[in-house]
Amino acid sequence: MRLKEIKLKDHSFIHTLTNNPMVYRYIRNGRPWDDQKITRFINKCIDDQQKTFQERKNFNYIIQEKNKDSIGVVGVSYKNKKYSLTVFILPKYQGQGYFSRSLNLLLRRLRRYKPDLEYIYAQAHTNNKKMNQILSNKFEYKRRYNIGKISVNEFKIYI
Repeated sequence: MRLKEIKLKDHSFIHTLTNNPMVYRYIRNGRPWDDQKITRFINKCIDDQQKTFQERKNFNYIIQEKNKDSIGVVGVSYKNKKYSLTVFILPKYQGQGYFSRSLNLLLRRLRRYKPDLEYIYAQAHTNNKKMNQILSNKFEYKRRYNIGKISVNEFKIYI
């Protein structure tokens, strides 16, 4: 498995991923991404890739299998004065350890390219039992809060 920089040609895959009900039900607003949002996300990724790693605030990648199949997206984004984890994995690959492996690859990159970064946050929809179980087994629970009508648990992940 590897992490690959997001490019314009990934639009179709990101559309498939973020329009799958088993994926978008845990995205903050519980709705699929439209083409405009996908394009903004990709353009933001590409803009960040033009910066040095020290200047970058966002690190988002396509998760690829060895056979080059794209299986998800993992990354961190800087928003509201903190770095937060994002992970979307296609349902047929969920529950097979891809989250843990892709997170480990991402954390290694962050240690290498952002040595001053001490931790990131991960938010999990309270109804996403599997993600909450994984995060609570490995990382520090911080708090539960609401984003609109959605309740989320927040965890702190030390780099």
